[in-house]
Amino acid sequence: MFRSPLLFFSYSILARFLLLPIFSIAFFGLHAQSITNLSIIPGQPTSTDTIYVVAETMHANSPCPMASSSLTLSGDSVMAYATHSPGMLPAICISTDTILVGQLSEGLYTLVYHLENPYGGGYLDTDVLHFMVAEPGSFAYIDSIFVFPALITEDDSVFLVSHSSFSSSPCNLTDYLLTTGAGHLASEAWHVTGILGTPCYSTDTFSLGKLAPGHHTITHTILDSATSLPFDSCTTSFQVHQSPSAPQIQSLEILPSLPDDQDSLMLKVSTRFDWSDCSLTHHQQTGTASAPDIHGYYLWGDSLTTCHSLDTIPLGVFSQGSYTLTYYLLDSISQDTMDINSITFDVQLSNHVKPNRKDNHQVVLYPNPAHTYFMADLSTIPNKPATIVIYTNTGQALKAHTLTRDMNKVDISNFKPGTYNVIITDSKGNEHIGRIIKASRKKH
Repeated sequence: MFRSPLLFFSYSILARFLLLPIFSIAFFGLHAQSITNLSIIPGQPTSTDTIYVVAETMHANSPCPMASSSLTLSGDSVMAYATHSPGMLPAICISTDTILVGQLSEGLYTLVYHLENPYGGGYLDTDVLHFMVAEPGSFAYIDSIFVFPALITEDDSVFLVSHSSFSSSPCNLTDYLLTTGAGHLASEAWHVTGILGTPCYSTDTFSLGKLAPGHHTITHTILDSATSLPFDSCTTSFQVHQSPSAPQIQSLEILPSLPDDQDSLMLKVSTRFDWSDCSLTHHQQTGTASAPDIHGYYLWGDSLTTCHSLDTIPLGVFSQGSYTLTYYLLDSISQDTMDINSITFDVQLSNHVKPNRKDNHQVVLYPNPAHTYFMADLSTIPNKPATIVIYTNTGQALKAHTLTRDMNKVDISNFKPGTYNVIITDSKGNEHIGRIIKASRKKH
C-alpha cells in the first residue's frame, strides 16, 4: 500500500510527542517526588508570630505546580499535606511551597509534612521537623563565628570561636559534638536556657583538631539543652594550606671571587622562604679566625607566597690562608636556627698574580669633603648593581651599602670627622677605590 512520505513524517512527529511523556514516566517513575528541605518561618517563633511551613521539593518532571495543600493541628502536632501535579517534560523540577500555620501557643511542636501521590494511594515522601514556640521577647541566636589561626596549615590545631546571644540567663554551654566529613564539618553546642529576664552572652571556643589541606566548610548550631531543638545555625568557610618548607640557604658566595689579603671581603647570601616579605634584620660574626661563623636573623611575613632574599654582608680583611665560613639562618623572633650552610675559600697574598683580575679603578665621590652624605659616580662602573664598603684607616669596615643607578647616595651623618677609605665592588667582582673626607660642621 502506498504511503505518503509527508504523512509518514507527520505520524513520526506525533508519535514522538505522544510517547515522550510515557517514556519519561517509565524512566523516572510516577513516584519520583521527594522533600529536600523542611523549615519554618520565622526560625525562632514566639507565641505572637505568624508561622509558615516552607518545604522544598524535587520532581522528576516539569512543570510541577502545587495542586492542593492542607494543614491540621492536634495538640502539639502539626500535620501538613501537599499535592503536586506531575509535568510532561522529562526535566527535574524544584518547587518551594509555603503553607500558613498561624499563631501557636508556647511549647514544643512536631511538624509532619506529607507529599501526597497525585494519583492516590498514599504518600510519596514524608519529613518531620521539631520546633519550639517561645514566649514573646525570647531569642537565642549566633552573632558570629570564625576559625583561627587566620592562616591555617595542616600542622596547625584549628579552633572555632562562637559568639551567641540569649534572651535570658544563664546560658551555659553544657555539651558539644563535632562531626567531620569530606570537606564539611558540623559542630553542635547545647546551651542552658535560663529563666532570669536578663540577656546572656556566650563566647565559646571549640577544638577542630588538625585538618587536611583543602577547602573546608563548617556549620555551627546552637541547641536547647532541655529539648535538643536547634536555636540557630551559622556557616563559614576557610582554607587549610600545605605546611611550607623550612627557610633555606640556597647559595653562599665570597666577593671578590679571588680575594687577597688587601681585599675587604663580602659574603653574598641567597635565601628562600615559603612565606612573603622576608628580610634580613641583622647579623653577628662569631667563630674563630680560620672558621668564622655568621648568624643572619630574618623576619618573614604571614602569606603563603615564596620569597627570596639576596643579602650582602661585609666580612672585612682576611690574612692569607684557607677559611671555612659557616652561615646560620635564624628566626629573628624565636632565635631558632632554621638552616646551616658552609663555604670554603682561599685568601692569597696581595702580590700574587691572579688570573682575570683587573687593576683597581679610581671612583669619583662627591661632595668631598662631605657633611651628611656623599654620592658615587657610577658612570665608570658598568656592571651594576655594586656594593660599597666604607673603612677606617685601620681597615675596620663601618658600613656596607648597595648602589644602583637610581640609588647611589650614601649616608655618613653618624660618622666621626676624618678620612675614610671606600671600596666599590661591581657585580663581576671588579674593585673601584676612593677616599671620602667627613667634615666637621662649623659652630655658629
